[in-house]
Amino acid sequence: MHALSKFFQPSSVAIIGATPKEGKVGRAILENFIKRFNGRIYPVNPGYDEVLGLKCYRSIKEIPETPDLGVIAIPALQVPQTLRELGEKGTKAVIIISGGFRETGTKEGEALEEELIKISREYGIRVIGPNCIGVYDNWSGVDTFFTQKMKKPPRGYVAFISQSGAFATALMDWMAYHGIGVSRAISYGNKIDVDDV
Repeated sequence: MHALSKFFQPSSVAIIGATPKEGKVGRAILENFIKRFNGRIYPVNPGYDEVLGLKCYRSIKEIPETPDLGVIAIPALQVPQTLRELGEKGTKAVIIISGGFRETGTKEGEALEEELIKISREYGIRVIGPNCIGVYDNWSGVDTFFTQKMKKPPRGYVAFISQSGAFATALMDWMAYHGIGVSRAISYGNKIDVDDV
């Protein structure tokens, strides 16, 4: 199995930051998975027992299995510890949606990003992000593209990658408008691990 396969064909996903609150990234991502993903979905948020009809776990430790994929959509300061907890759980593929790292141009943001790199290497975790919109797989139903107004193209055989989430969103809209089918799209943001090479 390819090292990156869990990003595209996981059997289970943990969504850290899932919430019932309208307009929040964690809700949009959870809704995407509920609509199209056939695997097991584990919302994680200490503030809720249930989110959008699914049992919500207060911590990663409470999840009854090792999720194939972790999706993190929480404030930047909480991300390093969350990544560590996913590593301790055995998860090997993580998409970090959260911003607030090197892209801020601050020493604090840079230090947080360096910590993510250290933790990912310590646990052998492959990471897409941070500061990204992540992965859209039109066949498996993995979809962290949280922009609700974005049009989604039909299934097809065109794939693309982009550093910029804004560009990826615009291209998806354009392809949907022209009826061009998409298989996969990746927006990798700050690319601390997975990049265009």
